[in-house]
Amino acid sequence: MEGVIAKVTGWVREAEKRAIGVKVREDCPIIMNRSSTIILYGSYGYTGKLIASECKLENIRVILAGRNRDKLQLQSHETGYPFEVTDTKNPVALKNLLSKGKVVIHCGGPFHFTAKAMVDACLETQTHYTDITGEHQVFEMLAGYDERGKNAGI
Repeated sequence: MEGVIAKVTGWVREAEKRAIGVKVREDCPIIMNRSSTIILYGSYGYTGKLIASECKLENIRVILAGRNRDKLQLQSHETGYPFEVTDTKNPVALKNLLSKGKVVIHCGGPFHFTAKAMVDACLETQTHYTDITGEHQVFEMLAGYDERGKNAGI
């Protein structure tokens, strides 16, 4: 888990540097704009909670997201992070959510039902995508998006 958080922290800091054009000290809190915001979809599951906690420790701006309003409200109260209720079956709402962050950490499985919609929305909004899946079918599906992701600049 620490490796994932370190990698995402690095991505966000690099995006922040490019967006504002200045060097940012590693111990400074990040600036709150799209280039420095992570969307944590499925944030209230076991792994999502761990990631949210680590992001809080690292002072990373996060928008909690998922399908369950009650769980999101509780998590928002506990973490102080804002939240948005969004379903991967609603492409308009999903693109609206993703337009608010530079990267999504997708924790809302089962991924063979949710990953394709998320990746398609990421391509349209130029949002970087990562997930926590172990589903080999999803790995294979994601490999097919490599060229489109590169062409989209993500």
